[in-house]
Amino acid sequence: MKTKAKGVKSKLFGMVVEEVKAGNHGQLSQIANLDQLCSQDPWSLDTWRTKIRAANIRAAVVYNNEDRVIAFVVLARGMTKVHVTDILVSPDYRRIGVGRMLLDYLDFQFLDEVRSAMEIVVDERDRGTQEFLKKCDVKAVEVLRGEPYGHYLFRRSFNPKD
Repeated sequence: MKTKAKGVKSKLFGMVVEEVKAGNHGQLSQIANLDQLCSQDPWSLDTWRTKIRAANIRAAVVYNNEDRVIAFVVLARGMTKVHVTDILVSPDYRRIGVGRMLLDYLDFQFLDEVRSAMEIVVDERDRGTQEFLKKCDVKAVEVLRGEPYGHYLFRRSFNPKD
């Protein structure tokens, strides 16, 4: 069932957010195509099918007015945190609030009183995502050194005291 996103700016009128279902092959195919177009390390369609079936993995997509997937977010539910593994918006839909809509959807849909924060690991080369997260009040809290590139750990607390 598609759910109208709450608090969406008028530019986004008519766009809907929907949870990804492992058996929806058309939806997974559109996600894999968008991933191939935009990601540095895209997954194959078979990998998407396998990942979405995992018990702790959840995903959501944003559709435009023509029922085309224009953005997605993938997360792993931990015991105390939600770990966002991917957030991707089609280049044609960037800078109009679609990414923020996905983060707001996560706040509303996937979090409960047990999970206190959302964490996102971002490749050090991905300046666009880093700037986007900073604008959305997601703070860089740690540098993770790795080979061949490092990453930044971003975190947003869901507890106002933190």
